[in-house]
Amino acid sequence: MKLLLSYGADVDAADDGGTALAIAAWNGDDEVAELLINHGASLKDVRGADVNIAAVREIGVFSDIRGEKTALQRAVLCIFEGDINHDKGLATVTNAEIELEPPLFWAATGGSPEVVSRLLSAGADATARVKNIAGGLVTALERGCLSKNVQVVDLLLKAGADVKAENRFHKTALEQPPLHTAIRFGTVGMIGLLVRGGADVDAQDQEGWTALHKAARRGEEMGPEMTEVLLTEFKANYTLPTVNGGLPVHVAAAVDNVECLALLVRAGSDINAVDLAGKTPLHWAADKGALRAIEWLMRHGADDGVEACETGMTALDYAERRLREAHLRHHVVRRRKVLAALSNKTA
Repeated sequence: MKLLLSYGADVDAADDGGTALAIAAWNGDDEVAELLINHGASLKDVRGADVNIAAVREIGVFSDIRGEKTALQRAVLCIFEGDINHDKGLATVTNAEIELEPPLFWAATGGSPEVVSRLLSAGADATARVKNIAGGLVTALERGCLSKNVQVVDLLLKAGADVKAENRFHKTALEQPPLHTAIRFGTVGMIGLLVRGGADVDAQDQEGWTALHKAARRGEEMGPEMTEVLLTEFKANYTLPTVNGGLPVHVAAAVDNVECLALLVRAGSDINAVDLAGKTPLHWAADKGALRAIEWLMRHGADDGVEACETGMTALDYAERRLREAHLRHHVVRRRKVLAALSNKTA
């Protein structure tokens, strides 16, 4: 491209896809875009529209003139123009309710530390909390946690992002702090950054769920590692119940997460703890057909004779009820294995 430009190629030549600058912007090619701008490329595309977020706003929040684009690509558009404050309502918005998220949010969602850093240096507000098109209230920090990029989270925290500002994905969703978002979608490395940055490791959402509950539900991919960090390094409280009295140990049992189950019991969680309905982790496991959890609980002394106070049913009763409800053959086979485990018989 440098060679073509040196021979006098028209920097604003366009085809059906737009100018070279527009194509570079859509592709998120920072170096090419800056090269074109340095050679005098127009900041308008072949249709006369600005090669920036204004074009995105005209066509639709998540679309541009050529179709769907990533969050990172939309953020980069703002950098190419050289001044993110060209649209003050988006670049420096603070605690406002707007439909289109600021560029910093797009960059955080895209998981690019470089773009986030440049936007912050140009004055983007890391503390902004805005209303998205789904009616939720979100922050750049929450978007960073979703991106799974630890560097992005670190940059936002250093820029003053509120580690306790609750987010809501859409208007009917429960509000949750960034730590919960990191547990659900992020990485283990984010936990330390957030807690050391002031996040409450035992914060509960509106239904009483804590970070430990959500780590237990995360599954085997990352749940055990997160649970261990929360318990050993940050001394998370495993006795805090949800609104129905469920503890992290109940959740681990229900989702068949034996690794988290073992970590919680080893830390001191009661293997026979009951929720408000009088159900133990074994009840929860039996009700969900969590075979591995049932076998682990039985081997480690769980009481299979406890009757739930609301129903008078034991874990075996729940397993039998679920077997009767199973219609597909593969469900029936699994439920029979659950019954066998609870009845101490061979399947």
